[in-house]
Amino acid sequence: MMNLFLPNPFLGEDEDLLPEGKPQLEKLGLYQELREIYVQGTRPIPFEDNPLKRPYLAVCRSSRCYPSRNWEPVVEALQTAVKAAGLDVYVMTSGCLEVCKLGPVVHYSGDRTWYTRVTPDTATRIVQQHLVQGNPVSENQYPPVVQSAN
Repeated sequence: MMNLFLPNPFLGEDEDLLPEGKPQLEKLGLYQELREIYVQGTRPIPFEDNPLKRPYLAVCRSSRCYPSRNWEPVVEALQTAVKAAGLDVYVMTSGCLEVCKLGPVVHYSGDRTWYTRVTPDTATRIVQQHLVQGNPVSENQYPPVVQSAN
């Protein structure tokens, strides 16, 4: 979620209330532009690639989950591996990812894969094996991958 604070057409330059019935409607220009681009879709997104669709890796840093309290090395390992692989994937931290007691938890938005009990070594494997080669790391996937007995 993101909050945007746009200019208020009912306030003057000194943050004083304008007379009733005399709003400065030209202040709504940015609102109209954002609305046309992101809500109505009547104007193109002003980027070559949509930054809202850029894949990311989110690492839980919630203090409610004791295992997640050691999330920093996982983030560092992911950032290093993503950079070394030359991928355009954003590594970020997040609040609780609601898979409590199985942390550190990592979520990959590219295909909505979840990983639990991630260590720095596992983080590197996630990038190399999953993001680069396209093969998820099944040992740490959530929910657990059931292996068929053939």
